[in-house]
Amino acid sequence: MIPPVTDWASRIGLERALRRTLEDAGAPPVTEISFRKQSHNAVVFHGTCADAPVFIKQYQTDYGPRQVRNTVEETGVVKGLMADGPGGVVDVIWASEPAAVVIMSAAQGDLLTKTLAAGKAATVMPDVADWLRRYVGPRVFEDSFSTSYWLKQRQAMDVTSLSPSDQRLVSGVLELQRGRSAALGRVPVWKGRLPKDFAPHNLHWDEGAVWGFDIEGYTTAALSRVFVTFCVLAEKILPDSWTRRSGLQDVAISPFLEAFSAYADPPELLDYQATDLALARFVQRNGQPETAQRLRHVLTEMLELG
Repeated sequence: MIPPVTDWASRIGLERALRRTLEDAGAPPVTEISFRKQSHNAVVFHGTCADAPVFIKQYQTDYGPRQVRNTVEETGVVKGLMADGPGGVVDVIWASEPAAVVIMSAAQGDLLTKTLAAGKAATVMPDVADWLRRYVGPRVFEDSFSTSYWLKQRQAMDVTSLSPSDQRLVSGVLELQRGRSAALGRVPVWKGRLPKDFAPHNLHWDEGAVWGFDIEGYTTAALSRVFVTFCVLAEKILPDSWTRRSGLQDVAISPFLEAFSAYADPPELLDYQATDLALARFVQRNGQPETAQRLRHVLTEMLELG
């Protein structure tokens, strides 16, 4: 376990330790190594390799070698699938499973969160949806989706820290979802092999080209659930708009549905997914006033529309 960064001394210590690790593992020369951030399972650094900017990710868990292997394998597969189009995924320049370290090229363009916040969603989101469609490629299959499973997860959430009015909102939304779940039951869906963390903060946009980075392997999930998750995460970034579809901003969700029109789920499932994921994030982020207020409005509208 790498010690947490608490001050300048610990930051410098991590940078020095990484230099030693890279040298011992036979990595290509990396200069200007600088700590960027630390997450629950890894430390990320900036650096320069062969006169180009790079990111270095050093895992700090016992499953780090597996994460490195997943990153290398999935990146190789996806680069083949996306070779003919604009954008794609960043290169893995070097990796070591024993050292649990990956050196990746920097993504081109601007972070997608910045671009969406600037009001460019109508321009950017079709490119994002096309990027995801090319990433998935032919790796799509039919399966089923249990609405009751997710209803049980939401009913088990602890809402005691929420205000009385928010608890009443959650109660009303859960009642709506119970009715929907009873009507839908287990439904057929399309699933695919998708990025493990498909979110605005893991994409760059460069004038029509979308670049993905931090590809930690893949997840197998319902396509519609991944679309909705992305849109719910983007809710706090996008300028507010009440032109909505299933409670989600139309400018965000519609490009996904169009790009994957050959793999359409029942329309009622989109309503269920949108409400389910918005509810989960509302409870999880209730302590963040801006995010909670936006999702409070979203859930209130979903409840009113039924």
